[in-house]
Amino acid sequence: MESDVLAFENFLGKEGVLKDDITLNTTDWTGQFKVVPQGGNTGLVGASIPVHDEVVLSLSKINNSFSFDDTMGILKCDAGFILEDLDNKLASLGYMVPFDLGAKGSCQIGGNIATCAGGIRLIRYGSLHAHLLGLTVVLPDEHGTVLHLGSDIRKDNTSLHTPHLFLGSEGQLGVITSVTMTAVPRPKSVQSAMLGGFLTSNIIKIVTCRLIYKPRRAGRNVIGNALR
Repeated sequence: MESDVLAFENFLGKEGVLKDDITLNTTDWTGQFKVVPQGGNTGLVGASIPVHDEVVLSLSKINNSFSFDDTMGILKCDAGFILEDLDNKLASLGYMVPFDLGAKGSCQIGGNIATCAGGIRLIRYGSLHAHLLGLTVVLPDEHGTVLHLGSDIRKDNTSLHTPHLFLGSEGQLGVITSVTMTAVPRPKSVQSAMLGGFLTSNIIKIVTCRLIYKPRRAGRNVIGNALR
């Protein structure tokens, strides 16, 4: 810390570095720090980027705790886990995260919850609303209150489902530090196909077929007819 102070004094001068009474410089008129929680910083809307003189609170190093109940398919982990790393951990257990993103190599699970991320598995497995079970959250109050919301039970009707208040909250209500959610069985094989339709009505028929028909020959014929 002292070396950092000396480094600033070298190019700002001693008069340009305040070390004693810095209250006016570190708080705003409400007496509070301005903090921007930041996960993988992969969003495209600038929500995790400081605009003025905010303090960036990175969650990148909160990535130690990981547990998985393979009987119930319930995952509990720190918010700083990178999505791809988390998915790889579950792969060895025969499961996977129920959503997938192009930024999976750098986005973090806490940020995914804070933004209610979707991705290419949404139609098959549903949104995060269907999978989130619990959260640990630090509130932006003077005490840094820690809330343990929800539980690690798939169906828990003992109280209000408060974790959903923070799902998609973009860090406005508090900082997510731990996530409890359901995982889904990993498919033994995956086949990909590119389908193109000339009209919106064609696309609707394709999606409807995907939701109703099992991937048998008859189902393929129906999809083929939808493209015509």
